Amino acid sequence: MIREKVKTIYYSLFLLLITILITSTVIATVDPFCYVDDDADSSWYDETHVKTIQEAMTNASDEWTIIIMNGSYIENINVNITVTIIGESIDGANIQPENSMIDVFTIESDNVTIKQLTITNSTSNGIFSNVDYVTLESIHFHDVKKAIKTTGSDNIIISNCTFINSKKGIEFILTNNVQVSNNIFCNNTCQAIFTHKVDTGLFYNNTISNNAFHCIGIFDSNMISFINNTFENNSYDGLSINFANNISIVDNIFINNQLNGIYFNNTENSNISNNKILNNNVGINCVNSDGNEFEENTINSNEKGIYFDNTTALIHSNRLQDNSIGLQLESSKNNIVYNNYFDNINNIEQTGSIFTTYWNITKIPGINILGGNHLGGNYWSDYTYFDIEENDGLGETPYYINGINGDYLPLCIANYELYVDDDANESSYDATHVKTIQEAINNASYGAKIYIKNGIYYNSTNIDKNVHITGESIDNVICTNTSNYFFNVTYDNVIIENLTIFNSSTSDSGYAIINQGNFSIFSNLNFFNNKGGIALNNSNHVLISDNNFTDNLGSGILLTNSSNNTLTRNLLKNNSVGLNFKMANNNTIYDNYLKNNIDVNLSNGSLNNKWNHTKTHEINIIEGPYIGGNYWGNYIGFDNNTDGLGDTAYIIDSFNNINDSLPLINYFYLHDPEPSNGSTNNNPGSLTWKAYLDYHELLPPLCWSIECNNGQKINDTIQYKTLYLDLDNLQYGNSYTIWVNITDEIILKEYVFTFDIIDKNNPKPPKNNKKPVSIISSPLIAFINESITINGNTSYDPDGYITNYTWDLDNGKIFYNETIIYQYLTEGTYTIKLTVTDNKGSINTTQRTISIIKGNNPPVLDVEYSKLSKISVQFSIISMDPDEDLLICTINWGDDSPNTILSLSNQELSVKNHTYSKYGSYEISIVANDSYTTTPYSFQISLSSKGDSPESSKEQESIFNLTKFFSKEGQLVNKNANRSLLNGIFDKKTISLLATIISILLLFLMNYLVEFSSDYFSEKAKNHFDNKKERNWRIAKLLLIASYFVSHETFAKIVSILIFSFVITWAWVPDFSDFILFFIFSIFLVSIVILSSETLRKYLCKKHNLCSEFAIWPLGSLMMIVSTFIGNTFSLTANQNYSNEDNIKKCGRVSFIVSILLFILVIFGYLFNIFYPSIFIQMFLIITILNLFIDLFPFKPMDGYDIRRWNFPIWITFYILILISYFHIYLQFEI
Repeated sequence: MIREKVKTIYYSLFLLLITILITSTVIATVDPFCYVDDDADSSWYDETHVKTIQEAMTNASDEWTIIIMNGSYIENINVNITVTIIGESIDGANIQPENSMIDVFTIESDNVTIKQLTITNSTSNGIFSNVDYVTLESIHFHDVKKAIKTTGSDNIIISNCTFINSKKGIEFILTNNVQVSNNIFCNNTCQAIFTHKVDTGLFYNNTISNNAFHCIGIFDSNMISFINNTFENNSYDGLSINFANNISIVDNIFINNQLNGIYFNNTENSNISNNKILNNNVGINCVNSDGNEFEENTINSNEKGIYFDNTTALIHSNRLQDNSIGLQLESSKNNIVYNNYFDNINNIEQTGSIFTTYWNITKIPGINILGGNHLGGNYWSDYTYFDIEENDGLGETPYYINGINGDYLPLCIANYELYVDDDANESSYDATHVKTIQEAINNASYGAKIYIKNGIYYNSTNIDKNVHITGESIDNVICTNTSNYFFNVTYDNVIIENLTIFNSSTSDSGYAIINQGNFSIFSNLNFFNNKGGIALNNSNHVLISDNNFTDNLGSGILLTNSSNNTLTRNLLKNNSVGLNFKMANNNTIYDNYLKNNIDVNLSNGSLNNKWNHTKTHEINIIEGPYIGGNYWGNYIGFDNNTDGLGDTAYIIDSFNNINDSLPLINYFYLHDPEPSNGSTNNNPGSLTWKAYLDYHELLPPLCWSIECNNGQKINDTIQYKTLYLDLDNLQYGNSYTIWVNITDEIILKEYVFTFDIIDKNNPKPPKNNKKPVSIISSPLIAFINESITINGNTSYDPDGYITNYTWDLDNGKIFYNETIIYQYLTEGTYTIKLTVTDNKGSINTTQRTISIIKGNNPPVLDVEYSKLSKISVQFSIISMDPDEDLLICTINWGDDSPNTILSLSNQELSVKNHTYSKYGSYEISIVANDSYTTTPYSFQISLSSKGDSPESSKEQESIFNLTKFFSKEGQLVNKNANRSLLNGIFDKKTISLLATIISILLLFLMNYLVEFSSDYFSEKAKNHFDNKKERNWRIAKLLLIASYFVSHETFAKIVSILIFSFVITWAWVPDFSDFILFFIFSIFLVSIVILSSETLRKYLCKKHNLCSEFAIWPLGSLMMIVSTFIGNTFSLTANQNYSNEDNIKKCGRVSFIVSILLFILVIFGYLFNIFYPSIFIQMFLIITILNLFIDLFPFKPMDGYDIRRWNFPIWITFYILILISYFHIYLQFEI
């Protein structure tokens, strides 16, 4: 007996080692990558190759990477583990929500990374996170209510994303340590970025353009930095800071924002420095904000440069130019203003506390904003005094403000206008009259104008100030330097115009002009025979216009790492390369003439530039009637509507789909002839018919022919000539027709003209010609800025055809098309006139009035809702009316309770709670009214005793139902690890291994108890067998089934089936709401397996004269339930006990044959599942292989114990085969 137990311990340890090694190997070899493909072939699928992202999340473990192949995925994804999710490509992996009211991605685990995909079409959040350490990179969001929202999160990184056509781009609530960089926010209807109670944030290198409302809204936040961002063309504020502290705004650009570039409200201890703030309504607007510093900013061309209301700050070293008002102070005191440059229409406006502003500091040494050597007050453009006595750059006469208080140490400009003359003599020399351009630069003050006399200038020039250089005449101011560049510009806001740079930099040392500054202008310049024309390096917002680049050895224009520049009306001809772009994006190139060896060279990712302007009625560079794209010398296309723009795009880069959509095309215009069309003449015999042709000299030559119906004709090739035909033998009383054909080998135009010859002494009566009928179709009322269609296409001529339409819109605008689309910009009543001319020259005019009124934008609310309890909800409502009207909001709660009425001013927040009397589904409606129009909102909320939140009340539909149970739909998934007591402590793969090891160890320790219990049951079985011997054996064989239902075995089978079915249902039911139905099917399948195997066992025992009894194993039943709750089912509730254990051979054979039967069922089930993968077959397969895997364990009373004792090699071979099958099958269905 002891020897047998030692053997048992030995075999148990051996099997434990094998199980651990196989399980560990299988788990260790699992690839930590999961691939998602929405349209892959079904043979591709396994645990790491799935069809939906949520499947991948379910199957993955912590630290996995999920790869989303290109495709369209419609689902809502719950990210509850630490993973990296990567799309195959940002434009190819497209994700839309299955339920648009639920977040597309909900992140519930720390350390998650999502990148390189597109999220679109969601009325909820694109990505929601309430956890820490989340990285979002290279994601394209469009048409999403809120692209990204975080609540209660820390350490969030968002980079290289695009946010387009959404309501809000990013919303941070109670979120700290955020970093937002290199993103694009465009055309969002509410805000690009919104923060509330955020501490420590860095926003840099972002582009925020064409957004509505406050472009970026910062509320109740601290230690936020904005660096090197661009805020452009936003319909409200560029950057709005409210109730904040320690804000840093450095090196940003604020341009063309409709309200404020920067808005401060109750914000303190912040620094605003080195920003460019241009063409806004108000550059910087500060209300109730103290302790801030504004320094070294460029604030130009705004309605108000800086506006303070009840604000105290330090303002120094700023440039305020070309603003309507430079600095306006209202009720603001104790401000210190010094070393600023004021050159505005009105430099200062001040009301209230006019005595408590300090306009200068005590004189101290230091470089001031004009380059002088002392600091004191400010430069004032309207200050007319000079520094006469001390030569310290400070005026002796104060600059008074409001006639009382003033700047007592105003800065003086000594050299604002300078003149350069190459043949100047010493007698004319002084600081402002010099011989070289470099001397003028050195002597000039910032903002100075330098005039260059006609002459030849040889020396290279370095420009390190914002100067304006103008040549006396473009052809006679010649700049040349064969060994180097001529101009090297390293400062912003430089203007160079009206001169020629010839034969410069013919070596490889550079270009004629090298520019490294921003906001500069290079116009009306000639570049001939240089190494290259203009090179922009790291330059932004530069205008290059009306220049001639011809016969240059390299590139006419080179852009390197430069963006937001404009190139227009330039002639680029016979250069090696016309335009050369290297890492240059977001530039606009239109209305240029390009005919070079290579017109455009794009490299290093220069793929995002705009190559044409919107079609605009304006004379273009080749004198066509419309501005659109550029003229390309090798463009081959047609112009069927004769607007001077090609009907097909010019392909610049076919591989990257870069085109000029509106290329300019050869255009010519034939003026009215002499004699005029339809006229009468009294000169018989001969005359010269002629017409003038407009045609640009740069275009290819034209061929033309003129033919008269009297048989005379002529052909010629012309440029800028009068077309003519000498006619003779003209007779009284005859009508003559002239046909004119003009072609450039691509475009062919035909004109037809007529005239009559009459005898003035005996004139024939003129032919009757009916006037054309002029008809206007247009709305009677329209809004300001509304695009309205004004149509004349119903006008007609009773006896001919209309040749001309002339529109007078009563505001100085004249148009000539049959139909026009126009926007009136101001209110009023306008009289539209249409004059039509027919082919005989008759005209007719009609008119129609239209009233233009101010429009009203519908009211807008920002509504968020959440659940407070099972029957209570909370709604947060913010008024966001575009017109800032007072809104009246009516809330109907969807039950019998009275409506709730709210009155909300703009930006006002209201929070309302409501408690329902019972569970159910409710439709809540909110109607916003601004006294002009209403906007309805509706929300569907389900309340149940389960306590689901409104947003998550719609549970995922279960895949398990009667139809899908037998169909090919769905895939059974093991949920045991998800429902394990160890879930959250270990990852899912570890749980399965750990649960198996714990179960084996417990079985090993309980083996001795098994020995005693199995001996007891064996004795019981023997007594039962002896009693049965007295029965009639022949009847027993015929009624074999009846022997099944002795009372003890029937009870054991029922209990075993119920417990086995319970653990199968617990581990595999997709959702607990389907538990009962799944449990019923499990009972059916478990009954098949147990009853078929035990029927065969009974038959074999009878045949071999063995007695066996199917009996309950209490410890095994307990172990089966416990192991299932731990994470992996291991144990059996009951098994057979043989009466004659000494007959090892018979017991082993019977057990082996029963196991072989079950394994055959496994093989057939596996093959059947390949061809017809239904949940029914998968359940049967899992139940059978699990029964085999456990029953072959070499512990008594399991079958493996008897087979091992009978033939160890057969047992070990067969059990290894079963182990491999078990892991192979289970890994197909693991989470």
